[in-house]
Amino acid sequence: MQKFFMIFIAIIFTLSISRSYSADYWQRLDGPNGGNVNCLVSSPTQYVFAGSPADGIYRKFNSSNTWESCSLGLDGLNISAMLASSDGILYASVYGTGIYKSTNNGDNWIKCFILPQNNLIKAMAFNKKGDIIAKAPGAGIIRSTDAGKSWDTINTGFGNNQVSALAACPDGILYAGTNIGVFSSVDNGDTWQMCDTVNMKSKVIRSLAVTSNGWIYAGTASQISRSQDSGKSFQAIMNGIYDTSINTILTTNDSLMFIGTSINTYSTSNYGDKWNMFPYNINLYNVISWTLDSSGNIYSGNTYQGLFLSKDKGINWELINNGYSHPGLLKIIPYVVDIIAGSNSRILYQFTNNAWNLAMFGQQVTGLGISPQGDIFIGTMKNGTIRSLDKGKTFEPCPSSDNYDISTFLFDSNKTIYGCKGANENGAGITVTKDYGVLWVKADSGLGHQPVYGIAYDKNKRIAALTDTGFFYLANGSDKWIYENTFPRHQRVSSLIIFGSTYVVGTDTMGVMVSDDNGVTWNNPLHVSRVVAIARNIYGQIFAATATKGIYQSDDNAKTFVILPDLPIQSTVTDIRCTDKNYLLVASDRGAFKSTIKTDIGKTDNQNVIPKIRFIAMIIILK
Repeated sequence: MQKFFMIFIAIIFTLSISRSYSADYWQRLDGPNGGNVNCLVSSPTQYVFAGSPADGIYRKFNSSNTWESCSLGLDGLNISAMLASSDGILYASVYGTGIYKSTNNGDNWIKCFILPQNNLIKAMAFNKKGDIIAKAPGAGIIRSTDAGKSWDTINTGFGNNQVSALAACPDGILYAGTNIGVFSSVDNGDTWQMCDTVNMKSKVIRSLAVTSNGWIYAGTASQISRSQDSGKSFQAIMNGIYDTSINTILTTNDSLMFIGTSINTYSTSNYGDKWNMFPYNINLYNVISWTLDSSGNIYSGNTYQGLFLSKDKGINWELINNGYSHPGLLKIIPYVVDIIAGSNSRILYQFTNNAWNLAMFGQQVTGLGISPQGDIFIGTMKNGTIRSLDKGKTFEPCPSSDNYDISTFLFDSNKTIYGCKGANENGAGITVTKDYGVLWVKADSGLGHQPVYGIAYDKNKRIAALTDTGFFYLANGSDKWIYENTFPRHQRVSSLIIFGSTYVVGTDTMGVMVSDDNGVTWNNPLHVSRVVAIARNIYGQIFAATATKGIYQSDDNAKTFVILPDLPIQSTVTDIRCTDKNYLLVASDRGAFKSTIKTDIGKTDNQNVIPKIRFIAMIIILK
């Protein structure tokens, strides 16, 4: 008898759909110009250099009106200090990476000192011999006697104290500002002694400068002091100064001097005997850096509007931000034909006709919202909520003690607005206005005044508020929030959107959490760290932006996600929004980006269909 063994063979062709994107998916919106300037230095080669906290180094030729980036070779972009030698060699300290050297006016940079991670060098100077003296990563000072090729640590006399400022006198004496006072060295930095142990002992020094006649000036959190005897004694010189914290000091070749405080800017023409505050129409607030170019022109860098120039010894000033990009955006929102973006330098910008314009100055933006009527509402950290009822032409405050630090606005069809506040120094919880922003009151009964990171209407017209502990709901007509413990606890959350029965939540550790049954049960379709914002366009596509792990898109109601192309430069993303034309807007520490194609294009025709073969089974007949 014959036996047959059969195995069935089947071949099935399946289709794998993968989305393809062009290489230039993102466009960087150049600017905004201005913003923070950490440090300034003038070179004898007729260049002025500006160090940014997030976008590297910029340079400007003395006769030019435009700054250009010159960061090739740098491993980081947070510039904390710069120095130029008499022969034009440049040195720049970069946070967390090291000290870099350039011998060609910043065309490229070479690392000459390795800095431990999360360390920075805030001060550098030359001694009389031309050696480089710089604040050490830990305590004390480092010195290079061979133009940065090698470095030695010299902290004799400092102990474990931190150095924050350095200055060199024409007579060769070095001075160092520390967290316990001023120190001096008469032997090029080999040894250090404390100056004026009576008036300056235990003072935290923020700034140091010396004049051409050898006088020393030290700024602290409470005063500016002067020594006319090589540091043996210091006396406070506060005549005409109405605020205290002295951030930076500029001396010139004569008795003219300038200081920047935490609020105002002052000048003196008599070595500090009498100070004069700058008029309010000169917007030099919170100046943190100065330099003189070879022609005697004065450059100023501040934390708000960027760079200023005076060609007449500080009498008149002009804003010179052309080309100096301000990248640090916190919030972004599309608005009619414009884009509105809030920066980390207390500036609100509008992007119109391919150019950024300053819309509001002096406010740390925490949230942005557009009402159904088309009006702009802005949450700020120190000045409460601000609104514009004329499409951004003018802005007015909404005075109330309960509307600070609003990060998200929820508008209804009339004049009621809810604002949610995360954890911050001005409290947390939810606040509400029923007269379109005029009067705000707390609305967190039952909520426990805890931080709220997202707020939206659910399908039953309840208001859902998302906290770290889960969801709270406010029924229509009620004034008390009811807790429903359905969301996975101990999740640091960042954002919330609700459509129909679907909830989509961005979290810090789990990525995107989704519920399709009104928040009862949850799944985790995208597991990625630090989701900072979620957006949904009019076609139902969902976008999840992470801080540093990419931007993701879902075409199936957040069941699956695909990653979008990387931004053209390495960035830390802070916000994402969809325009009414279906483009994406992204805010980051490197500025704003916009997708170059509409997100709904290519849902079918812009996909590559790749056939794949699957072997399901075989038949083999054996006799």
